[in-house]
Amino acid sequence: MSRATCMTRSRGPSRGCRTWCWCLSWSTQSSCLRPSSCSKRTCPWAASRVAPLPLNSSLSRSPATSRPLGPLLLTAPPGMKEGVERTAYFKAGCELARSLQKNAALPVDAFKGVMLGEPAAGASEVSCLEWADEQEKLSNSALYSYYWKQSVNSAHTSSLITVLPPYDTFSDKAKALVDTARKSVDEFSAQFPGFSAECYLPMAIEVDAEALTAGRFPFVISATLLVIFGSIGIRYRAALIPIKWLFTIALPILFTFGCGVLVFQDGWLNWTGIPSLQSQGGLVWINPVACSFMLVGFALDYDLFIFSRIYDERKKGRFLQDRDAIVHSVVAAGPVITTADIIMALAFIGMVVQHDNPFLCQMGFTMILGVLVDTFIVRTLLVPALLQAAGKLNWWPGTMPSAAAGDQRQVFLDADTV
Repeated sequence: MSRATCMTRSRGPSRGCRTWCWCLSWSTQSSCLRPSSCSKRTCPWAASRVAPLPLNSSLSRSPATSRPLGPLLLTAPPGMKEGVERTAYFKAGCELARSLQKNAALPVDAFKGVMLGEPAAGASEVSCLEWADEQEKLSNSALYSYYWKQSVNSAHTSSLITVLPPYDTFSDKAKALVDTARKSVDEFSAQFPGFSAECYLPMAIEVDAEALTAGRFPFVISATLLVIFGSIGIRYRAALIPIKWLFTIALPILFTFGCGVLVFQDGWLNWTGIPSLQSQGGLVWINPVACSFMLVGFALDYDLFIFSRIYDERKKGRFLQDRDAIVHSVVAAGPVITTADIIMALAFIGMVVQHDNPFLCQMGFTMILGVLVDTFIVRTLLVPALLQAAGKLNWWPGTMPSAAAGDQRQVFLDADTV
């Protein structure tokens, strides 16, 4: 029996379908229901007649609950005539709910389903019902019969259990709940061989995507920098370029993300009262992934403007000293690069002005700070300083014209040249 990982996150008109969605079946070939779209309060399900409505022994909560619910689908073994209407089926569903409630430390009243009763005051575990109790309710309560039809499919082979966590299911606390839910499925599988359980948890998609991205990101960014630095080093026949760019591109980007941690995790700018710059508990995990490659592109672009001009001035012999070529190139190209950087920083202000989306706030802050650091610190101070300090190593193994090599041409730097 295998634990399924068909976990999905649907987006709708509201912030998202914050639901715990489980599918539990006896057979490994069961066709579990899949979420198709989101409404404000419930998750509709494709190709099914079941709806995620809260159901318990007293029907004390209406479907229009203030927080979205999540279904767990429990399917009876194929060929079983009674299907859902069996004591064994009710026992299996009850044990699954109890396992999750125990491992996740959820309130006992967070679980609703056809086999679950209304917990007594002060109860420490989920209350369970017998099939005989359900038969009586189906016979005597038209309202209960209606909800039974909404929670049990037409073939009477599966039913839904809803789980209502007492916190936002897109919060950091919900991330730990993903592993806990999967652990509960494993425990249930060991206790009830033949059943298979599938958990439809919105946060699970994000947790799995984060883990996959974190594992691949170091290799992707390393390969990207290796190809870029290597290609340009070969183009200019200068071995020092990759090392220089480690200081002028990679380190400033790390500095930018470090500032993001200070702002959005440690709250260094809370005193400003600006909503978008308040502490958010840390950086959104996708922020470094989304911003790193853009920052590399911007930094590389502007750094290459300066370096290519210096290289051209020295290669043509217009300047016989590195210092003269560096000063002239920074003076000539600096205003254009500065203007372009400022325009780029202004383009990201819209992300910081709004504060409803934490990721956009953090991305806007990261891009604005990264571009400004590159404009007024890296390109203006760091790049010229490193080029001047490296001297002839800037062009090694290549060479540049010099007065020592017999080239005594006089260079006049007039207003037109600048």
